[in-house]
Amino acid sequence: MRSKSMKVFAMKVFAIQVCALLLFVILTPPTSAYAPSSGASSWSKRVGIDAEKMHKLTTLSELIVDWNTKVNIISRNPPPTPSHVMERHIAPSVALLSMMPRNVKSVVDVGTGGGFPGLPLALCMTETDFVLCDSVGKKLKVVNDMATQLETSNVQVHHGRAEEMKSGHFDVVVGRSVADLPRFCSWVEHLMHEDSALLYIKGGRIEDDMPLEVIEPLEDEEINDLLGADFSDKRVLKYNRGAVRLLAKQAPAIIQKKNKK
Repeated sequence: MRSKSMKVFAMKVFAIQVCALLLFVILTPPTSAYAPSSGASSWSKRVGIDAEKMHKLTTLSELIVDWNTKVNIISRNPPPTPSHVMERHIAPSVALLSMMPRNVKSVVDVGTGGGFPGLPLALCMTETDFVLCDSVGKKLKVVNDMATQLETSNVQVHHGRAEEMKSGHFDVVVGRSVADLPRFCSWVEHLMHEDSALLYIKGGRIEDDMPLEVIEPLEDEEINDLLGADFSDKRVLKYNRGAVRLLAKQAPAIIQKKNKK
């Protein structure tokens, strides 16, 4: 009789333990596939990203990896991981935060592709309106879906060319290695007002982009210096509208040079 009671007691204890384990699994939130390292914490603090925004950026890195298996929005060689996306695409995008003018109300990202640098910036600048522009509709659909999943209310997408967009109402224009500087400036000059700024991510020497006259930027910063991390070989250039206008005038010379090759 005593043995039977002990068995009943043991079964009750086991049942309680199973219930407790199930309750723990149900109530414990899922962890992210990408756990930010101490290095990530260092660069994110350097550009002023808090824990909540870092969580959004981490989720974005996972969405990009998932979407990239269906639509080629970033290079698939090697197959990207969330940490790769964070270090090579997201972190260099938010590096622009260190060079943003104050009180920016509107930003346009021209040639956004898979959402860079515009979408990561929008997740960090929640009080600023963003328009992400690209002529490739398939990629824009992905960007729009990711923005919806991330519950952003400050992002719109524009399917088409920048030249077709309404003139003069963006505080900042951003772009990432879309084209040589003069041609890019010729596409976006009309989107800027007199106090606007251009923040452009590019690699190589600026002199190679300017056949007529070298227009020095207001600021020229290596992305790695902005982040304090070895993530990118590119830099961020900052120009005002006057300089953008001068750069745009060199676009025909760039086109002529390319046509001769």
